Amino acid sequence: MLNNLCLEEETVFFQNEKVYAFVAQKPRIHCVVMWKDGEVLDLNDLSRNDFSYLMRIVYEIRGELLKIFDTAKITIAYFSADKPIQFKIFPKRNNRKGEGIVDSVFLVVLLREQLIFGE
Repeated sequence: MLNNLCLEEETVFFQNEKVYAFVAQKPRIHCVVMWKDGEVLDLNDLSRNDFSYLMRIVYEIRGELLKIFDTAKITIAYFSADKPIQFKIFPKRNNRKGEGIVDSVFLVVLLREQLIFGE
């Protein structure tokens, strides 16, 4: 597990000194981008550079999910109450007759292969 956050290493597709990005399955498959510094509990507490960096990570993941799930819609939710800053990125799945369904293991592999974040 990573940093006492109950994250299983196999679900993490990106991490560095600032963020974790991982796949979660409940309530439905989605990605989570979490700010590592647990002392920062609100976006307003981030520096301008850190805020821009975090938003770029969220944007890049959003772009890959649009392609992977072949969808035009993504829902992004922001959470911060008494926990590290995190964004949850939910792709709208095209579920007609099983089309567009990607399991979490496959999604982690795809995202690890396709996302390249310049530091």
